[in-house]
Amino acid sequence: MSLNRILAYTMRHIYLYKRSLPRLMEVFYWPLLDLLVWGFISVYLSTYRGALPEFVTFFIGALILWDILFRSQQGITVSFLEDMWSRNLVNIFVSPLSVVEYVCSLLLISLVKLLLASTVMVSIAYLLYRFNIFSLGFHLVPFVANLIVMGWAVGIITTAIIMRFGQEAEILAWGVAFLFQPVSAVFYPVSVLPPWIKTVAFF
Repeated sequence: MSLNRILAYTMRHIYLYKRSLPRLMEVFYWPLLDLLVWGFISVYLSTYRGALPEFVTFFIGALILWDILFRSQQGITVSFLEDMWSRNLVNIFVSPLSVVEYVCSLLLISLVKLLLASTVMVSIAYLLYRFNIFSLGFHLVPFVANLIVMGWAVGIITTAIIMRFGQEAEILAWGVAFLFQPVSAVFYPVSVLPPWIKTVAFF
């Protein structure tokens, strides 16, 4: 496995974002829009019960952490789809780049995009709502690591499905992660779920 080939392929994708507004919007626009909408809704709802900072911080924190998983997954699947759309997969696999190096490059691309999007979200959350995600302390480290690995796993599985069924399965790149959201208790505790769904959630 060659680190140079991994970095070269990673840079190839990063250069695509340099002068592409639609690609930059994909990284920054939707996370920022979600944060603004959910944040202001939480602030608005909190006015009906007086000072309720826990309500606001709960939703903002949940949104930021959920976006970590979602962006980790999309960083893999969307990068793969760009190679499909540009008909570049054949060129990639006849090059010295191995499958393992290709997957490692996708993971690295995912990390770069996640870091950029998360930096913006965390900064805006602090500036607008005075929410500091780092107040979770050391527990944040393993939690974020688990979310990233889970996002990668979902992304790799989604990519495999797209490779198997072709372009008709492309919509899964944006939809698979949301299949896990109802049973993941992102915006509510597991205790509110029906008993049979709790079993799935704990699994």
